[in-house]
Amino acid sequence: MTSIILTSILIITTIVMCFIIITAILMCHIIITTVVMCCIIVATIMMAALLLPP
Repeated sequence: MTSIILTSILIITTIVMCFIIITAILMCHIIITTVVMCCIIVATIMMAALLLPP
């Protein structure tokens, strides 16, 4: 009986850890993409400011 409880706890903990890891990876991807987009926007603005005459 205790072995069933232990195995269920292990399965639940592994599922929770997998969910946490997947969400962390997704958040990191979202953060990286937002940073890259901001860098691209800033670079385009700088290029436009350099190319356009004041």
